[in-house]
Amino acid sequence: MLKVIPGNATHPEGEGTHPILIPHVCNDLGKWGAGFTKGIDIRWGDGPREAYQSWAKGNPPEDISLVSNIELAYQTKFELGGLQALRLPNKIYLVNMIGQHRVASSVNTGRKPIRYIALAKAMKNLAEQVILHDTFENISIHCPKFGSGLAGGNEDAILEMIREAWIDNDIDVTVYDFEALP
Repeated sequence: MLKVIPGNATHPEGEGTHPILIPHVCNDLGKWGAGFTKGIDIRWGDGPREAYQSWAKGNPPEDISLVSNIELAYQTKFELGGLQALRLPNKIYLVNMIGQHRVASSVNTGRKPIRYIALAKAMKNLAEQVILHDTFENISIHCPKFGSGLAGGNEDAILEMIREAWIDNDIDVTVYDFEALP
């Protein structure tokens, strides 16, 4: 089931009752601090940023120094299509998906930063991880409207990618539209 509702994905419905994955689009430069990541910083402090930037620098997972009860749950190579999942308190997993080449302010080619093929790869990888781990009983995905803001992607195309990667694999998804809040 796919729901699109007004709200803030850093405060997902049902928090603490079952595992919740919060995926969002990140860039391939290791930059953090704009868009959805501001809300992550407010909610969970420096730990997610430190983990993401450590991943971007190529530090091996065992060398990642995390704070605030945050642990590395899963990680691929830091590249377009890469995926990093961080276990946060209260049964929440933050999922950094590398689906953006550079950042809008650094792209002078006229192309938008979104890279659909890379995003599809990360989304498929996430679905495979959910399917492989039986421990994720009643897992659901709660995410911001990713990829269509700073990355410049087409919202309808990304919703279709969500349907193909996650809904078609029986993973419930709630997309939070922060802009629709009163």
